[in-house]
Amino acid sequence: MSLNTLESNTTHQNKDITQIAPDLSKQDIAKRLHLVAGIECKPEEIAQNQAEINDNTRIYIGPLFQNFFQLIPAHVEHIYSDFPEGKVYLKELTIGGKSAEELEKEMREKGVEITKYASHMMHQKEFTTLEKPESVRLVRLSQKAMGFIEDANPQLLTERMYFLGLDFSPAEVGPQYRLDYMDQPLGERIHIWMRQILSTEDYHGVFEIGHNKNGLWINDGYWKDPEHPWFPGPEFVFRVPEKSQGNDQNP
Repeated sequence: MSLNTLESNTTHQNKDITQIAPDLSKQDIAKRLHLVAGIECKPEEIAQNQAEINDNTRIYIGPLFQNFFQLIPAHVEHIYSDFPEGKVYLKELTIGGKSAEELEKEMREKGVEITKYASHMMHQKEFTTLEKPESVRLVRLSQKAMGFIEDANPQLLTERMYFLGLDFSPAEVGPQYRLDYMDQPLGERIHIWMRQILSTEDYHGVFEIGHNKNGLWINDGYWKDPEHPWFPGPEFVFRVPEKSQGNDQNP
């Protein structure tokens, strides 16, 4: 056997170890969760579809069904639309209690690069902050986790948002998330899915936070029209409402 063949077979085997096929037993899934993600669980604590979710479920690995984030129990600790790449990140974030000026000042003091577009957005009338601090529940999803095989446009992303039982993030989540996520990995970019705010004379956009070789930054992520495809890479942050709210389809 050649060295190239051996390396190819080893890579294939390693990839197989991390994957969870639909027909894999719960016992084997529990072993792979421990091996790959360091998650200790019992086979009976794993669910792979809506019908399998019960009072004992701690891990969900499977497609995100309609109203998923309204129906998934709070005792489910780990969610994957696909393992291991499709991890769903849930987060409690405190917003409010700071003005746009205070948020901008704090970001600059912490070395965050604020583009002129992001700054422009923060000084529009549509950008508001709560008077008192309040906790909001957020979820971060990739396009793939949301069920899109190809790049989705803003209209499709918004429709899928409502399908999953989610809502727009408040605009102030953008700078607040940036301040809370100072250990963001290099190369990662995240869009805050919110109602659009004017970022230039010609475009409306949403906040985008990222980390490149120059450091942490906040910018605008914009599109020309609702049918214009989004970038394939970034993930999106949505609000998880206490109850399903509204059906306004315009970001």
